Amino acid sequence: MNNYNTDLKILLGVNDNNIKITGVEDVKCTKQSTQLLPKILFKIVHAKVEYPQPKCNNCGVKGCAKVLKNGSKLSRIKLQKCRGKATYLHLTKQRYYCKNCNKYTTAKTTVTEGKCTISLELKREVISRLTLESSRKSIARECKISDTTVYNIQKELCNSLSKRPSTRLPEYLCFDEFRATKDVEGHLSFIYCDALNHKVIDILTNNRKSTIIDHFKKRYTFKDRLNVKMVCMDMNAGYMAMVKVLFPNASVIIDRFHIIQAFNNTLNNLRTRVMRRFKDNDNDRIYKQFKRYWKLLLKREDDVPSDDYGRKYHFKQWITSRKIVEHLIKQDNELKEAYYTVQMLLDAYDTHDFTGFFDVINLSKTTIAEEFSATFKTFIKNKKYIENALRYNLSNGPIEGIINKVKNIKRTSYGYRNFFSLKARVLIIFNLGYSNTDRINKDVIDYSINIA
Repeated sequence: MNNYNTDLKILLGVNDNNIKITGVEDVKCTKQSTQLLPKILFKIVHAKVEYPQPKCNNCGVKGCAKVLKNGSKLSRIKLQKCRGKATYLHLTKQRYYCKNCNKYTTAKTTVTEGKCTISLELKREVISRLTLESSRKSIARECKISDTTVYNIQKELCNSLSKRPSTRLPEYLCFDEFRATKDVEGHLSFIYCDALNHKVIDILTNNRKSTIIDHFKKRYTFKDRLNVKMVCMDMNAGYMAMVKVLFPNASVIIDRFHIIQAFNNTLNNLRTRVMRRFKDNDNDRIYKQFKRYWKLLLKREDDVPSDDYGRKYHFKQWITSRKIVEHLIKQDNELKEAYYTVQMLLDAYDTHDFTGFFDVINLSKTTIAEEFSATFKTFIKNKKYIENALRYNLSNGPIEGIINKVKNIKRTSYGYRNFFSLKARVLIIFNLGYSNTDRINKDVIDYSINIA
């Protein structure tokens, strides 16, 4: 009998030696009209808890002569599902009367915390599900509890995370903004994370300069902010000026994705201007060729296939993709020069040759098409930051991936109306999730050493 009782407690997750299970009851459906309805609605486990050597919690007196049994109290505790059915523990708690201090006490148990009716094992299951991309209502439905209970567990967990002692500010940070919820005062919310282990540090309601500066100055000391070495961000002039104020020793790294995006957008604008010249002329076929094969002009020259010989739309003869690119850039000298200039810049980008990168810009900034003048001026203005982007292996990719996952979290839950609820869920997923707890920090690589 004792072994049976012990095995049953292990199966139910009841780890309290003072609890004795007296029976298990299946509550069946009495109004079953079809075979599709379940026969068993839920399970009830009957148990009792009492101390072999009772002790008064007020004065500390022990012994059955001083501490007497005095009735019992029934508690209904929600356990984890058993065989797919909701399971309840009807626990009869022994009450005691102390002759020494004339006070009454009730036997306590480690199955729950305080007066809570949700078992700790069920809370752990809810917490593990909160670290995954699933809505609160789906978690409540699978755990057979209410949505409010899941929300309270999430709120309690987030408060425990925020009350932990603040760790040192990481040496490498990533900055970005995203659209959070409609109840925030700003249009976009600010988010920053560790660039090495990709853990989200905090999310602010807006991305205003005053809000961000006040946040860092109140949360971190000036000594901690001096330890920051690098900050990755997009081409946001406001963030660049703010970094100089908050982190005097930090270097700014512009995300390499925005460098490639600037090339593609500028070259595509030039392609559009050249294409429109052929729209009203007799060369309508060339216009259609520019419009259909515009993606080939944005590819690396080595990535354009030269062995896909076959029939292509808007061409009378069989041709390859490499020949199509050569045919299109021959239609305009500015386009041809800009195309090969971009290819040289991309070659310098791939080899992390930041010196050669700006040599190409300085040589061609006066002769290249007018569409590239604004882009090259921006690059020259942010020369130091772009050199850092080509020199080191850090980028804003981690936080871009985090924002993409935040969008999936919002989509799975059909949107969030409260900003702090979304913030709590994001912090739980990215800081307590199984995929982030054991992440190994990557090393910072300086490519200029290898080039030298």
